[in-house]
Amino acid sequence: MGLTRRLEEHGDRPALIFPGRTPIPYRDLALRVAAVAAEFGPEKKLVAVAAEPTEHAVISYLAAMHGRHAVALIPPCDASALDDFVADYSPEIICRRVDARWRCRTGAGESNGALHPDLAVLLGTSGSRP
Repeated sequence: MGLTRRLEEHGDRPALIFPGRTPIPYRDLALRVAAVAAEFGPEKKLVAVAAEPTEHAVISYLAAMHGRHAVALIPPCDASALDDFVADYSPEIICRRVDARWRCRTGAGESNGALHPDLAVLLGTSGSRP
């Protein structure tokens, strides 16, 4: 698909750089994004991603975008925010840290209705929570 093809075009240039780690090149990023996107499947789903500053969160987000899913980026600073979102919206895929490991659980919930074909990203604002 288009997204990973565009990532691959940058080859071995650094794509993700984290302190104290070897940079992840675009070519590797493209492969990892494609693999996770395949796990998410072809049907449009609601995907909740804990927006942590980690390679796993970035890859999960890009994989969801690659598959044209609707992605809700949930701030990691509020421990209950993701649980509240899951309870309210029942996303089909939840990507978060569980027992110190990153997990994307597919088949987590059932859609509460058809997602608009143009819906891509859901971002909370300061007024989103009471």
